[in-house]
Parts: sequence; structure tokens; C-alpha cells
Amino acid sequence: MKLVLLANRSSASASEIVAGAVQDLDRGVIVGERTFGKGLVQNIRPIIYGGHLKVTTAKYYIPSGRCIQALDYSHRNEDGSVGHIPDSLTSEFKTHNGRKVHDGGGIIPDTLTKDDRKINIAYYIFAQNLYFDYATQFVLQHQKIALPSEFTLSDNDFKAFTDYLIEKKFTYTTQTEKSYKELLDMAQLEGMDKGAKDEFTALKAKLLPDVTRNIQDNKAEISELLSLEIIKRYYYQKGEIQYSLRTDKDLKVALDLLKPEGKYAKILTAK
Repeated sequence: MKLVLLANRSSASASEIVAGAVQDLDRGVIVGERTFGKGLVQNIRPIIYGGHLKVTTAKYYIPSGRCIQALDYSHRNEDGSVGHIPDSLTSEFKTHNGRKVHDGGGIIPDTLTKDDRKINIAYYIFAQNLYFDYATQFVLQHQKIALPSEFTLSDNDFKAFTDYLIEKKFTYTTQTEKSYKELLDMAQLEGMDKGAKDEFTALKAKLLPDVTRNIQDNKAEISELLSLEIIKRYYYQKGEIQYSLRTDKDLKVALDLLKPEGKYAKILTAK
């Protein structure tokens, strides 16, 4: 039976060990992003005053013989921080069919995909718990909704949410604005702000968020996040997953691989 595993950068520990074993044995194809890279085992030991100490006691090795640990704790930077193992220092291993794979840094999928979503107004609405708060209000006004496979947020529902944001006087400060402020502060410190006064004024005008316009520009992503929050209230986590799979790009890639004309067998062949 053909097997495709979906992974992303949050796939860690047990989940990426399973993915790595499937990859090393050429039992299936991995689709998604490079996994987190947790290849160490910790034990918890009690210490005085009710404290506990986490001690690394072992490493995980998957069938090809490689370790998927990404952070190199054995070689710290001068400031004590820990860096990722660079790709140039990883070792090459072979899968059951002779395909080349590498250690250090999680599992690299056989078919890489990229999450191209940006941090926009949809994220800042989420950060302020406004999807959650509005969903609570929505449930009080709607006894039931369509099944996750059929649910669509109506234009009236979206407008009601927009009105809710205005009522709550929603606003946000982007990271770009914060960087602009730091740049302006540094320019003032070095006496360069006056010579570029017009440019700074023009840049500031472009960076200030226009909430109403930004809501409309990002309507699709806002609608998706709001729909997920609403669906959870009626169909719980299962419903949330069912709805999200309707537009999941990685799932589409996986389904295409599983088709008779897909590249499943070719991917598992040694290169």
C-alpha cells in the first residue's frame, strides 16, 4: 500500500522519528517542510527544594544509522548560545533503496513544500483573541451551522465580524513599524533625520496600517481563521481538521503522488 506522511517544522521527537524510519526504509514518501530536529532523550531527576533537572541521557538513531538532532549542544558559541548544525557538516547516509539522506537537522521531506503565508492583519487579529471572542458571540446567535465539509462563511457574517473589529477599536502595530521607529531613533541620534525628513514622512505614511483596507485585502485568510474558530465550537477538533483539509496544499500534493500517474515510485528509486 502506498504511504505518504505529512510533516512540517513543528513535527518533532516521536513524529519525526516515525517519518525518518519510513523514509530510511523507503516505505513511503514524506511531504512538507523540514522537521524540527529533536534527536535527544532527556530524563527528569529531582533536586533539592522541590526542583527538577532535565538531563540528556541518549540520542535517537533511525534505521539508516543517522541522528536527526538539529541543535549542536556539544559546541556552544562564545556567548553560550547553541547553533544549528550547518548542512556542510552533516554526514551522508543511504536508505534501503540506496537514496542519499543526511543527519543533523531533522528530516528533509522527499517533496518539499513551503508555507508562503505572511504575518499580516489576520495574525494580529488572532494574537488579540478576537476570532475566539467573536466565535463565542456567533454561537449564541446561531444554534447550528453546516457540516465542516460544507460550511462557508457568508458575506454577511464577514461584515458582522468586520463591524465587531471596528466596535472593539481593533488596531495593531506591525514589526515593520517598530523597525521604522528604531531606524528613526538612530537617524536622530546620528543627526541624519533632517536631511531625510521628507523620505521619513513618506515612509511612515506608507507603513501605518489601514485597518479597513487591510481587512479587505486579506479577506480570504481572515475568513479561514474565523471559520476554523467557529467550526471548533460545533464540531470540535475533528471538525476543525475536516475543514482545514479542504484547502490544505500539502494534502493536495500527497493525493497527486498517490495517483496511478503520480511520481510515488520514482521518488523511492535510488538516484
